[in-house]
Amino acid sequence: MRPNLNVQSKHTVGRRIAANTGLMVASKSTAVFLGLGSILLATKSLSASELGIILFLHAYMLFFSEVTAFQSWQSLIRYGTDDLKNNDASSISALLKFGLKIDAISAVFGFLISISIFFGFVSLSSSIPGLLNTDLPYVMDNLKYFAVFYCSLILLRQRGVGVGVFRLFDKFHILAIHGLVMPITRFLGVIIAVNNDAGFTGFLLAWYIGSMAAYFFLPAMALLELRSRALLMLVIRTKSPLLNARSGLWKFMIKSNIDSTLSASTTHLPALMVMGVFGSTWVAIYRIAEEAAKLLSEGFKLLDQVIYPELAKMISLGEAEKI
Repeated sequence: MRPNLNVQSKHTVGRRIAANTGLMVASKSTAVFLGLGSILLATKSLSASELGIILFLHAYMLFFSEVTAFQSWQSLIRYGTDDLKNNDASSISALLKFGLKIDAISAVFGFLISISIFFGFVSLSSSIPGLLNTDLPYVMDNLKYFAVFYCSLILLRQRGVGVGVFRLFDKFHILAIHGLVMPITRFLGVIIAVNNDAGFTGFLLAWYIGSMAAYFFLPAMALLELRSRALLMLVIRTKSPLLNARSGLWKFMIKSNIDSTLSASTTHLPALMVMGVFGSTWVAIYRIAEEAAKLLSEGFKLLDQVIYPELAKMISLGEAEKI
C-alpha cells in the first residue's frame, strides 16, 4: 500500500479556519467549565491548602514540560507542508521520526531537571528557615515524593508530533476530542474521590489519571492516523539522525523552544511564584480566578493555532498574496 499524503477538503481557507476555530473554542470552553467544576468540587473535601498543593504540583509539572519542549508540531507543519505538496513520503517520515526523538529527549530532560530543582529547593528551605511560605499541611521534605510522582507525567507528555500530525492533515476534530479527555477524566475522578472521601491522595490521583489519559490518547490516535495512511512502518524504518537534520530545522526548533519557554513563563510560572510567596492556600484561590478568566480569553489564543497550518499551506503553494 502506497503512503497516502492527501489532505482533502471541499471548503475554502476561510471556512476551514472558521470551522476549526469553532471546534477548538467549543472544546476549550467545555474543558474550562469542567476544570473549574473539578476544582470547586474538590473544595468540598479538601482544605484550601491541600487543594493548592495539587494545583501547584500540576502547574510545576506543566512548567518544566513546556520549558524543555521544542514544539515539534510547528516544525512538522513548517517543513511537512512542503513534503505533502511534493508527495514526498520519505521526507515527511524522517521529519516525523526526528520530532519523535526530540519529544522523547525533551521529556526525559524535563523530568530530570524538574526533580533536581525541586529537591534543591527542599534542601535550601531546610537550610534557610522561612525561605518559602510554610502554610503546608505536609513538611517540604515529604512533598518531594509527591513531586517525583506527579512529575513522572512529563515523561508521558510527548504530544508535539501528535498535535502536528492532526494539524498537518486537517483533523482538528481529533484535537478537539483530545482537549476534552483530560477534563472529563479528571472530573469523573474528582466525583469518585468526593463520594469515597478519598482525601488528598485520592484527589491527587484524579488529577494524575486525568492528565495521563490525555497524554496516552493523543499519541495513540496519531499512530492510528499514520497507520491508516501507510506511514507508520515507513516512520519506524526511516533513519533520521539528530545531528544531520534537514537545513534550517534545528534553528527553527530552537526558536520554537524559546517561544514555548516564554509562553510557559506567563502561563504556569505565576502559580509557582504564588506558592513560594503566599503559600498553597493562595494557589488554590489564584487558580480558581484564573480558570474563570480563561472563559473569556482562550478563544483568541486558539485562533493562531488554527490559522498557522493554513498559512503554511498557502505559502508552500505559492499563494502568499492571498494572505
